[in-house]
Amino acid sequence: MEECVEEVGRDMEWEERWELRRVVVVLEGHIYGGLVEEIVREMGFCYQRFSFGFGKCRKRLVF
Repeated sequence: MEECVEEVGRDMEWEERWELRRVVVVLEGHIYGGLVEEIVREMGFCYQRFSFGFGKCRKRLVF
């Protein structure tokens, strides 16, 4: 019985870490996506009046 409780505890701990990693990845994606969008706009690659949103800007960034 004690081993089952420990196993359930380990499983719960693993699931919590896994979920936390997913949240971090989603947040990073939003943060970095916003930063890249802002940089591209500041560099003038997408002309605001004729652009249909950031997804329509097809210029490539070269670093």
